[in-house]
Amino acid sequence: MIYFYEKKQTDPIWEKGGQTKTARELLLFALRREYGLAALPQIEADVLGKPYFPQMPEISFNYSHCRAGILCGVSRDRIGVDAEGLRSFRPGMPPRICHPNELARVNAAPDPDAALTKLWVAKEAYLKYLGTGIRQELNLLDLSGLCFGRETSFAGIPARIWEKPGIWLCGFAQDREDLELCAVRWEELKK
Repeated sequence: MIYFYEKKQTDPIWEKGGQTKTARELLLFALRREYGLAALPQIEADVLGKPYFPQMPEISFNYSHCRAGILCGVSRDRIGVDAEGLRSFRPGMPPRICHPNELARVNAAPDPDAALTKLWVAKEAYLKYLGTGIRQELNLLDLSGLCFGRETSFAGIPARIWEKPGIWLCGFAQDREDLELCAVRWEELKK
């Protein structure tokens, strides 16, 4: 299941380090709902930086935060998520990020920055699912079918992309049922 907290103007302002703290609160919220856990298990990172629970290897998780909100996925199988607010890209970035098929779609899009942000979150979520992070040339991955077509998976892995006002969200999960999005309010996190 994927949980999304969208920051509202009335929510307390995040101080330095506050996004990570709130991401962990969202993770605990998800673990309570999905597995009945009362406390956040110890978190460690593997050699490539992917976080995991050493005492609970049967539960996989991933989270992402940006100024607009936090996305957190939990599953019994691998999961990768990413969230990114709409951003403006420097002119030299699209060829470094996009496969030639994607670049043609981005250049033809009514809003190239929105199209590129959508591609970015999909690529980052996929690489987080794999557990590698961004350690390869992004322009070698062609996610145009997922981002601009009707495909609902990439490389055989189920995926979903959501667009919220000013923010793109993406999740990859072994089990398609884990790709349901649940919105969470600030008040729910603070219970």
